[in-house]
Amino acid sequence: MNEIWRMPQSPDDDNGDDDKEAEMETAPPSDEPETKAPLSPTPTPTQRPWFVLPAIVLSQFAGTALWFAGNAVLDDLVDEWGLPESSLGVMTSSVQLGFIAGTLAFALYSVADRFLPTKVFLTCAVLGSAFNAIIPFLGWNVDETDNDNDANESSSSSSSSSSNLLLTGLIVLRFATGFFLAGIYPVGMKVAADHYQSGLGVALGWLVGALALGSSFPFLLRQIPQPWQALLWETSLIALLGGLTVGFIVPNGPYRKAGTKKFEPRALWTLFQNAPFRSAAFAYWGHMWELYAFWTWCPVVWEAYLEEERDNHNNDVPDFWSESMVTFFVIAIGAVGCILGGYASARYGSATVAFTALATSGSLCLLSP
Repeated sequence: MNEIWRMPQSPDDDNGDDDKEAEMETAPPSDEPETKAPLSPTPTPTQRPWFVLPAIVLSQFAGTALWFAGNAVLDDLVDEWGLPESSLGVMTSSVQLGFIAGTLAFALYSVADRFLPTKVFLTCAVLGSAFNAIIPFLGWNVDETDNDNDANESSSSSSSSSSNLLLTGLIVLRFATGFFLAGIYPVGMKVAADHYQSGLGVALGWLVGALALGSSFPFLLRQIPQPWQALLWETSLIALLGGLTVGFIVPNGPYRKAGTKKFEPRALWTLFQNAPFRSAAFAYWGHMWELYAFWTWCPVVWEAYLEEERDNHNNDVPDFWSESMVTFFVIAIGAVGCILGGYASARYGSATVAFTALATSGSLCLLSP
C-alpha cells in the first residue's frame, strides 16, 4: 500500500529513528491497488422505501384538487350570490396570481431548503385546505339578505353591493389558496427529488400527471348530486389527507441539501444569462399560459355547445357528456401524457420530449378555433 498515513508524534517520539522514517518515505510503490478511506455510505435506489413515490404522487393529486375547486362550483356561485359572468376570469386569475406570489416568496426565502420540505408540504396543505373550506361561509346570510331586499325599493343597489363584497371575499380566499398551492406542487417535486440521484425524470412525470389528475378531480365530483358547499369541503378534506401523508409518512430524502444562504438578487440576472435556462423558463411560461387558459375555457365552450344543440332541438347528446364531465376527461388525459413523457425523457432526453410536446400542444391550440 503506497499511501502513507502519518499520525502526530508524541513527545516521546521526537528522538525516533530518522533512518527508518526516511526509508518509509522513500519506499518504492507496491503493486497493490491504491485504496482510500471509505466515504460515508451513499443510499441507493434499492434502499428507498417502496411506498415513497406512490405516497408523494397520491398526495400531490390530493393537494392539487384545490386548484380548480372554485371553477367547478362557479355556476352555483353565480346563481346564488348574483356574481357577474366575468367572475370566472377574475377567480381563475386570482388563484394563478396567488400561486405566482407563493412561488416567488418560497424561492426568495429558500423555504423548502431552510425547513424540512415534508413539513412545508403539510403546512401548506393544511392552510390551503382551510382557505378553500371557508368559501361557503362567505354567503351564509345571502338568503336572509335577499329576503330583506325583496321588500326594499333599493334592492337592486343593495344586492349589487352584496355581490361585490362576496366576489371580493372569494378573490381573497382563492388568492390565498393559490399562494399555498406553491407549497404543494413545487415542494412535492422537491420531496421526490430528495429521494432520487438518478431516474428523476420518470418520477417527475408521475408527479406532473398527478397535478393534471388532481386539477380535474373537482369536475368529476361535480357528477355527484350534492350541494356545491359539500364539493368544496370534500376537496379540502382530500388535500388535508394528502398533506398528512407527506408530513407523517413520507421520510425526507437522503439527497436533500439544506440551504441557509441569503437571497442574492444578482443571481436572477446570472441565471437568465444562461441560454438553456432562459429558453426553458420562457417555454414553461408560455406553456402555462396556454394550458390554464385552455383548462378554464373548456367548460365554458362546451356548455355553450350544449346550449346551442338544445336550441336546435337536438336531444341526442347524452346527459353524461355534461360540461363538467367533458372538462374532467380533457384535463385528466394530460396525466397519461405526463407519465408517458417521463418515461420517454429517460430514453430520448427531456429537451426532445419537451419540444415535441410543446409544439404539438401549441399547434392543436392554434387549430382549435
